Amino acid sequence: MGHHVYLWSSGGGAYAAHAAWLLGVEDLVFGCFGKAGVTPVSVDFVVDDQPIMAERYGGYAVAAFEGDRGDRELLGIPEAVEAQGRERPARPT
Repeated sequence: MGHHVYLWSSGGGAYAAHAAWLLGVEDLVFGCFGKAGVTPVSVDFVVDDQPIMAERYGGYAVAAFEGDRGDRELLGIPEAVEAQGRERPARPT
């Protein structure tokens, strides 16, 4: 789809990186950040356990990650990204 994946967490960048490692997806993640302060990257779509963040940036709200390696909630994200892409007009280049 041509996007970079970043993880952010109110627990900090190291916590986000550990979650990626725990789930075996660290090779898919471009960077990890804490939520404090200004987001250091442009956000096109957010997946967050705080619905206000999904509303603010446009995205997908999920339950908080509790460290379960069998967590499959994120499998619905590709469909949500595609649906949002159909709803938004293309950005000018």
